[in-house]
Amino acid sequence: MRRQRLLVILNPAELDAQPEPALHIFHSVELMPEPVFSLLLHPESSYAPYKRRMGEAHYALLDDLLRRYGIGAQRVHLTVGRPTETLVEFTRDIGASLVVMGAVSKGALELLLIGNTAEKVLDDLSCDILVVKSEPLEARVAAELCMAS
Repeated sequence: MRRQRLLVILNPAELDAQPEPALHIFHSVELMPEPVFSLLLHPESSYAPYKRRMGEAHYALLDDLLRRYGIGAQRVHLTVGRPTETLVEFTRDIGASLVVMGAVSKGALELLLIGNTAEKVLDDLSCDILVVKSEPLEARVAAELCMAS
């Protein structure tokens, strides 16, 4: 099971035009591959409803989390794909100058099997990255997101 992370991205072009930094919330959902879904788990089911349900579940959890902090949905970006790929593409598209990324503590075995998203994107990002150790609340939300997929 892969952990999902909440990423906060700032766009430098909008920093000059606005009195406050422009905040983008980015979340990438890596779904079970369609062949695995079809062949092994749900041979009679269609992949499209699964993909839609997972997207809706992740968006609802993300919206609930952001609402608690007074963050509206106007700059929320939810994508489907590998976080290491979708994050890099998204930061290039918006011209981000900084990515603030939460990290969940993992054991050695888990790091070997799953890896660390921040570490994987470090060389591919054209902007600065700040990795922040998650507090228990964020870790619980990450766990909820994982359980939704």
